[in-house]
Amino acid sequence: MTEAVVFIVWADPVAKGRPRFGRGRTYTPKKTRDYEEKVAEIARREMGASPPFADAVRLDVTACFPPPQSWPSWKRMAALSGAVGHTGRPDLDNIAKAVSDALNGIVYQDDGQVIEMKFHKKYAHRPAVEVKVTPLPVHAAATVVREDV
Repeated sequence: MTEAVVFIVWADPVAKGRPRFGRGRTYTPKKTRDYEEKVAEIARREMGASPPFADAVRLDVTACFPPPQSWPSWKRMAALSGAVGHTGRPDLDNIAKAVSDALNGIVYQDDGQVIEMKFHKKYAHRPAVEVKVTPLPVHAAATVVREDV
């Protein structure tokens, strides 16, 4: 597959939880595990029989949140139009980390292959995370020129 992989996870965006410690071991919180599995399931469906990308990729993640019902309608409309940014929790980088980790071994072999990224939070009518993974062109190896003085 050489085209971008694009999909939407129709659920509240979930930030990557901090590792927990208990009974002599480290574990990922259940909420994070469940969310990562949901993202992985949708990614598997989108990838079909295609193998994971083997080279560098760009990751675009947009987290969508409905504006609070407690806000007056004028503020909700402003939020939906993009005039008000989503500055609250969860933190965007932690949402992106959960998505990035969930795609390991499915869309790309390892999240270390992500060399470009764009993350964005916004207000929308429905909670969701929009994901796009684009394979980047493989460039010819750069020629190293050495000048002896």
